[in-house]
Amino acid sequence: FTYGGSVGFNQPCLVDDMALITEDPSFLLKDRKEVEVPQEFIKRVTLFSFNAFAGLQVPLDLKSVYVIPSLSGCVTGDLHSDYSLISAGPLVRCDFGIPLKYGNMLFFGAGYKYGFPIKDADEMAADNYKNVTPYGQSHTVFLSIGYMY
Repeated sequence: FTYGGSVGFNQPCLVDDMALITEDPSFLLKDRKEVEVPQEFIKRVTLFSFNAFAGLQVPLDLKSVYVIPSLSGCVTGDLHSDYSLISAGPLVRCDFGIPLKYGNMLFFGAGYKYGFPIKDADEMAADNYKNVTPYGQSHTVFLSIGYMY
């Protein structure tokens, strides 16, 4: 059994709808997926991100290194004053553990997470911003480093 958490940052793109509609009211009548949004109305924001996960792992001892594949369920929150997202989904990862002195271990790993939004991404945006990247169904590939003492 394994469990844990992580913190980090994400950077989605948001459209400033109020400025866009003020500039060109015809955008109200167009489908967002078919419209080329001018760059000056796109804002990239930095979101504080946290993950909490729990699942199963199978440690394999290969003498000089441990290979540890795992499958977990994960809840993710990405928070900012203009935009937030809460999602849940599967997390698959594989860690490589290098034994050190005194029973300590250094870990390197990689993984993949898919998040199903708990609330719609556009609902979580501030009133004048809408999501422009397909952030509501987030695919995340990550690298990790850890230390066990």
